[in-house]
Amino acid sequence: MLNLLDFINVKCWRHEPDERPDASQVILELNNIDNSNSEESENEETKIAEELKNEENEDDFADCHLSNY
Repeated sequence: MLNLLDFINVKCWRHEPDERPDASQVILELNNIDNSNSEESENEETKIAEELKNEENEDDFADCHLSNY
């Protein structure tokens, strides 16, 4: 799959109009790009959530809690 800039620069600006993608091909390519970005975003969100959960379990200030006194 081409990235968006390659798709625009290489395919959409071809000299011969018949070699350029039609509207449905452009939409399909844009949807593919959006889907891959969405999957990357979901993976990043999952990673951040895991890190936050791990941080909650680590209590570096356990000796400073008022309930200990």
